[in-house]
Amino acid sequence: MAASSTYLKLVRRGKELIQEINTLDLKLIDYQTKIVILAVKACDIKHGGYSQSCYTIKQFAEDTGAPYRLLLNWSRVYRNILMKKGINSPTTKDWATARRVDLVFKNERACINKENGMGGTKKPYIGKIPKARVIEIYDEIEEKPFVYEVEKLLASAKHIKFILSKRDLKIANPKRLIELMENLDNASDLINDFLTPKKIRVVQ
Repeated sequence: MAASSTYLKLVRRGKELIQEINTLDLKLIDYQTKIVILAVKACDIKHGGYSQSCYTIKQFAEDTGAPYRLLLNWSRVYRNILMKKGINSPTTKDWATARRVDLVFKNERACINKENGMGGTKKPYIGKIPKARVIEIYDEIEEKPFVYEVEKLLASAKHIKFILSKRDLKIANPKRLIELMENLDNASDLINDFLTPKKIRVVQ
């Protein structure tokens, strides 16, 4: 844990920054780098709540007035993606790319868990992804946006399936349902046409 005088100074600066943002009605997102650097320097990162021996993100959030969940997500992306990539003072573009890398790894973890009969639950991946792998995915996403776009497409497909399973389809215009079905079929055909020659099985 940081020396008492050190982390108290960091907390004080964080509180001043949050107060300034609130007073001047500034956008919190524009100050995420400054805030998260203070938090990471002040805290011993632990999962969940308080710790008797460590100063945690939750305590930092309460002491400074920063939104806890937002700060927790920022610190995760900063430590596990940006710092491993060697970016200690990220720009807005760096944050955007890092969040995409974070999503890739969370979805990857969910897929692994589902294969192991854990229902796709997203477990923490902190410390489990080598630095080299982070850099690989980060660079790949910058060069090939489709790596991330696939993750968004998958999320959209799951959302479509969820909505359709919960709604009374009789309410919808049949023509619109047919159009939706045709678009989904065409998308499925594109994927199938690519995978079949390669004999890649994705459905068990």
